[in-house]
Amino acid sequence: MTSDLSFKAQVPVIDANVGVGHTNVRPAPIDSPDELLAEMHRHGVERALIYHQQGNILSPISANEFLREWLEGHEDVFIPQWMAGPEPDSLAQLRELRAAGEVSNVRFHESGASGVPFVDWVYCDILDWLQEEQIPVWISLHDHWDSTWTQRSNTPVTEIMDILAAYPDLIAVLVGAHYNHSHYVRPFLKRPNTYVDLSRYEVLRAIEELVDEFGPDRLLYGSFYPRLAMGPMLYYIHTLGFEEATLEAICAGNLLRLLKGGRK
Repeated sequence: MTSDLSFKAQVPVIDANVGVGHTNVRPAPIDSPDELLAEMHRHGVERALIYHQQGNILSPISANEFLREWLEGHEDVFIPQWMAGPEPDSLAQLRELRAAGEVSNVRFHESGASGVPFVDWVYCDILDWLQEEQIPVWISLHDHWDSTWTQRSNTPVTEIMDILAAYPDLIAVLVGAHYNHSHYVRPFLKRPNTYVDLSRYEVLRAIEELVDEFGPDRLLYGSFYPRLAMGPMLYYIHTLGFEEATLEAICAGNLLRLLKGGRK
């Protein structure tokens, strides 16, 4: 790897963690699919898994309706990530989308933002369905900003671990693990059906150690755009000296396998 600042990815890349749309808390830096495509092209990202950010603040149901506007005409580039909440109407909406062949994955709204605890006696109906249908679910470890621009903690890791223990066949992708989660990532990955999005995992040598212990097939490149820039983690992964097959798995292959119903 040289010091050339015109970095482009060496392998096909699908960003597994992109939020779109404005919220009532924070405006997004882009307004349209074309602007997102330009940002992706700048970094060599070919496709993106996208969810609407209003799902964390307003309503998962409304967010999924807003997401339609971003998908229209861009189905070959954008992969929909449908938002999910504990409400019966949310499950009904997802069932309908699934019946139409449109659901390959979902993302839980950030329960810390909603104030609803992430416990099985609240989420049991939708968790039962996701586990039965073998639909991968993205669960955020990331903190959030509330309507007063105050930083709040997100879903407690103990709640997440309890849920995963109660639903052993649930396929889970943990989003936004940071250095303060470094003691939790390995125990999570000891569960065979758990994967980790690397968007904020900046602990020195930690990614290499995870690959050494668990192999590359449980890790996904995601940027967490627009909360974070799209390029830094992609660049970082490319500087770790991985073989091309490992890069291909982390940058696209693992995600595609999950979305097609495969897992390791």
